[in-house]
Amino acid sequence: MREHQSEPEQGNPFSLGAHDGRGKRVRAEHARLPALPGRGYARGVYQQDLIKRQLELFRQALARLVARRQEGELDLARDEARQAYAALGIDASFLALDAATLVSLVSSRDKLAALCELLDEEARVERAGTGAKRAASLEARAREIREAAGLALPARPPTA
Repeated sequence: MREHQSEPEQGNPFSLGAHDGRGKRVRAEHARLPALPGRGYARGVYQQDLIKRQLELFRQALARLVARRQEGELDLARDEARQAYAALGIDASFLALDAATLVSLVSSRDKLAALCELLDEEARVERAGTGAKRAASLEARAREIREAAGLALPARPPTA
């Protein structure tokens, strides 16, 4: 049986003349487009720019958190911690995951390091209040994530 190939109809982008190689029809104008070189590169650059922007917003939120803690405004510091999680694009519910799963879900080592830094600072806020038990839990969580990701220990101890 011989396949019938018809010429694309004028004005009909879904005419039988254009196929994707698997028998599916494609728009005629798309069938003639060559593959774009470097598409993966552009996506990688965009992702790196997004991560840099998230880290910049995170640093700003973390600075506000530290300032609130030092001023003794612990409730406001906790609010800043929530904003810092949002700036990183990490939902706080991710912290319930085991460390290996969390490391596999977070897209960059820089974001993981920032997350650990945030956990350490959040522990300082809790320790400044009445949450010594929660502070110890946050510090342990940061340590687990650092170990699972192969990150270096913080320059200053979390209790400083």
